[in-house]
Amino acid sequence: AYEVVSLVWMELAMFGVAALVYFAFMGIPFMGPKKKNIPGMEHKPQKSAAQHTYRQWQQVKKGNGELPGGLYAVVTCMRELGKSSSQIELEFRTALGGEASEAILHEIEQLPAAMIRDDAIDVLPMVLRLLGDFCRPADEATYASLMAAQLRRRDYTGVAATASKLPSESLTPKMLAILATAAASRKELDEVLRNLSLLPIAEEGSRCALSASGAGQILMRASREQRTDEAKAELQRIGAQIKETNGMEGGQNMDVQRSRSEEHTSELQSPSI
Repeated sequence: AYEVVSLVWMELAMFGVAALVYFAFMGIPFMGPKKKNIPGMEHKPQKSAAQHTYRQWQQVKKGNGELPGGLYAVVTCMRELGKSSSQIELEFRTALGGEASEAILHEIEQLPAAMIRDDAIDVLPMVLRLLGDFCRPADEATYASLMAAQLRRRDYTGVAATASKLPSESLTPKMLAILATAAASRKELDEVLRNLSLLPIAEEGSRCALSASGAGQILMRASREQRTDEAKAELQRIGAQIKETNGMEGGQNMDVQRSRSEEHTSELQSPSI
């Protein structure tokens, strides 16, 4: 009986030591009422700030007050409040019909640079359209930057849509190169070759507008359609540098940038496209 009692006390002592160690490391649990986890509460401060900015914007539209963060802060807050691009456009058009129209139009002109800087281009096409409607068209560099951002986001249809807003004679070599790369991703080889044909002939010391990765995409698409010679001829003409992938002639590297004399000889031998 004595041995049984000793064994029980030993077990109790070991349990007590284990409990002390647990509380030492984990702390004593708070037994009070649990806080309720209400969905959306964590976003309340941010949404409240957006609502405050939006209320300020309503006053500015009437010609009262100022916007500390400018019109860019208004666009950001409206996006946070779930407004679509068309709804934001309606807000702007309404404001441009009010008393503060000139000041607001000047603010809208500043938006493209800020949006491109922050890669916040979701509503930029709408802003450019709005500026065009009010005879304040953005410059070619802004359109080129938007097309480049759309290409990075793999919005290949968006690239073509942006370019369609400009006269064909306004398309710069950079824009044409972006269009050709986007068309390759859309599997439109005829469109690729048409854009490449509009790029200027390479001159010694000049840099090709088409990137090496873009040229590689184009050649890959051409090889899949068994039109590699056509694509190579255009890439050589514009002095593009490409790195062939495993899907093209054994994966060897190929530099298709050539001297002006070699290029002239090739043009005499190759049919025009």
